[in-house]
Amino acid sequence: MKLKIRFVGDICLIGDIQEKILSSDSKKLFYCLEEPDSILVGNLESPISIGGVSKKGKFACFQSNPEIIDSLLDVDMLSLSNNHITDFGHESAFQTKKILEENGIKNVGYGKNSEESLELSIIEKNGVKVGVGTFSCLTTNGFNIATSDVPGVATYSLQLIREIIPKWKSKVDVLFVFFHWGLENNHSIVEDQMIVAHACIDAGADSIVGTHGHVIQPYEIYNGKPIFYGLGNLVFSDFDYEYMDASGKNIKGRYIQKKTNLESLSPVFTIDVNDSNCKVKVDRVDSYKFENDKLEKINLQGLSVDVDELNYQISGYFSRSAYMRNKKKNRGEIDYLSEFRYPNVVYFYNSNIIRRKSKIVLVWLDALLLFSRIKNKVLFKLNVKV
Repeated sequence: MKLKIRFVGDICLIGDIQEKILSSDSKKLFYCLEEPDSILVGNLESPISIGGVSKKGKFACFQSNPEIIDSLLDVDMLSLSNNHITDFGHESAFQTKKILEENGIKNVGYGKNSEESLELSIIEKNGVKVGVGTFSCLTTNGFNIATSDVPGVATYSLQLIREIIPKWKSKVDVLFVFFHWGLENNHSIVEDQMIVAHACIDAGADSIVGTHGHVIQPYEIYNGKPIFYGLGNLVFSDFDYEYMDASGKNIKGRYIQKKTNLESLSPVFTIDVNDSNCKVKVDRVDSYKFENDKLEKINLQGLSVDVDELNYQISGYFSRSAYMRNKKKNRGEIDYLSEFRYPNVVYFYNSNIIRRKSKIVLVWLDALLLFSRIKNKVLFKLNVKV
């Protein structure tokens, strides 16, 4: 017996695409994703709600009209574990959960506290229990991390991964871990992504899938298990923005997606069931382009990035990055210095591109996390050093 599951990247139905959906008789977007006898999982990059107040000072706060829900009915499960789900407050996020559930779409990754945000979402099909658990990196998401008594999404540490993944796996036949992580608009991964992905596989996960970068990142096979570091944007159109900066000035503009923001990967996994044993294999890797508010399947060779080259670059990544860390002045942009802090939360990505800002940002993030820890007693009990 075989079952297929397809993962797609960021879905954000705002701006131009929302206007088109609301003005069209046909709200179906994902014809080209249809796969017989399969499960479709993606990352919802905006709340679906009415009302709420946008976050002050944030460049882009997203919110989709609930009337767009018909366009998502082909999706079986959506991750809410990202840096936009609370753009209009926690009430907006809970509205989103309710709307999805009322329309038969499972959701995962956001909850009323840290325990609920870490709950596994399970789909049973063809007698196979498929579980999806999610995490959102603190670096990408310092504002809406769940604690014992505060709603939000789950961040992660190596200790937490090693504790929770065996528990998740004990409840299902196959376990996928869906991450929101990495540097935006950069095809290269940071070292932490690889460390964490490998730790998840070692702890029992069957496959790792990532989003957040808005562009395609590489993939690899580790100990026979597939890891897709960044799928890119599936559907993310141009949009108008308006926010108030730190000085109180009202800033307006229009964000135009780059060519690389309109391309994505979509791995299709086959779950082979044999004598009560399930094995995950990559059936194929599809590629998509979202252009002129239309999603279409294209050849890998038609992408603006060479995926084979990206995959080749991460082979031997540890040996290169270890060498470069000893010679920081000669670091290449594929190699990043990143840190596990408190003592092993994936905390801050530091490359040549952003190193000049690092001291200011680190001081700010230190203060933010310290305030959170004092207010809520402890973010997580972290005792294991990397």
